[in-house]
Amino acid sequence: MARLASYLRASSDDVSLALRLYEWNTQISAAFFELLSDVEVVVRNSFHEQLTVWHHGGNSGGHWYDNEHGFLQPRATAAIHEARIRIANKGKTETSDQIVAELGFGFWRFL
Repeated sequence: MARLASYLRASSDDVSLALRLYEWNTQISAAFFELLSDVEVVVRNSFHEQLTVWHHGGNSGGHWYDNEHGFLQPRATAAIHEARIRIANKGKTETSDQIVAELGFGFWRFL
């Protein structure tokens, strides 16, 4: 019942209404997370695309996430290392797309 406490207050202790409010909140949350997931993919792919252009513009081989320019913070390089481990543990071949897909939304703040 503790989970429903705020809904019960909002519904003046009407349990039926509290449950409907709870369900409504669940639906709104699901819709929000679906949108957030789409935004994450767009942001992640945009960063990857622009970092790739920047990296290759300097006539560098390899990939931006190899950190040849030393611009990544230690947390970012650790996250990339962990992404590579997850890819290997899944038995997949490491590709740029795989690495970028394995990096969480929070990764990009460490650039």
